[in-house]
Amino acid sequence: MSGQTVQVLNAIYPDVVNPILAKVGLAPTTGIEDLANNVPALRQAVAGLLNMPREQVDVRLIMSRYVSVI
Repeated sequence: MSGQTVQVLNAIYPDVVNPILAKVGLAPTTGIEDLANNVPALRQAVAGLLNMPREQVDVRLIMSRYVSVI
């Protein structure tokens, strides 16, 4: 609804979740394993690509388990 183009990364059960996401227009671009430890690395990578402070990058991670405190 915001008009923004976003990348969808699936972090859990791709055989089950990817088809469901695709049905609602959110087919994943790629998978990123099954760990919340990916969030800091994703924030850093996006910040570097966009040349902006990491603190301004917001990553929403939805998964079945939470592995680390961020």
